[in-house]
This record gives sequence, structure tokens and C-alpha cells, in this order.
Amino acid sequence: MELTERCKEEFELYYLELAKEKKALSHYAIIKGFNSLLDSFKYGKLVDYFDTNGVFLSIETTYGETEKPPYFRAFIGREYLKSYKTRTEARNALIIAANKKRNLQLGVFPPPE
Repeated sequence: MELTERCKEEFELYYLELAKEKKALSHYAIIKGFNSLLDSFKYGKLVDYFDTNGVFLSIETTYGETEKPPYFRAFIGREYLKSYKTRTEARNALIIAANKKRNLQLGVFPPPE
């Protein structure tokens, strides 16, 4: 769950602002603390960050036939991305897609292929 470019910079400022009551800690220590969180906790903070910027992430659990396991449908806003076999796969894909979308909003364009 890695952010890139300006999205990463903006998230770090956002996260530092959330942790401003921990004045005794350096910026480095606060960001290092975030990076040491379990992915499920990181995901929650990242969803909050993206929400504040109008990029809404959601995962819908869908059950097929009773003998089949559920699958997880990933959305940004109302835009359906893809279905995944695990929630972890869906979360990771959402963060990658949201990172790309936020960077575009911030004026960072992907390099030409």
C-alpha cells in the first residue's frame, strides 16, 4: 500500500496534522509509525485521507451460490473497478487506483507509454 508522487506528499502532511498532538515526536517518527501499522489499519487511514479529497473508496462483498466463496467488488465512487477473490486484493487495488486518480487531480500525469 504505497502512495507515490504528490499524493504521497499530501498524505504525509495530512497524517502529520492528525498526529499534531504528538509534538514530542519528529515528522520522521510519525510517518515511520504509520508505515509500521498493519495493512488493515493503514487502509483505514488512507480511506479517510482520500475521503477528505473527494475520492471515495468502497468494497462490496457479493455472495454467489451457497457453495461458492464470496467475492469483493472494488469501487471508486460509483465507478466499478473489478472483482477480487480476497478483501486484501481489493484494498490494494483500490489504493493503487485512488493514488493514480489523486495524482491526476494534483496535476501529476503518468509518463507516456
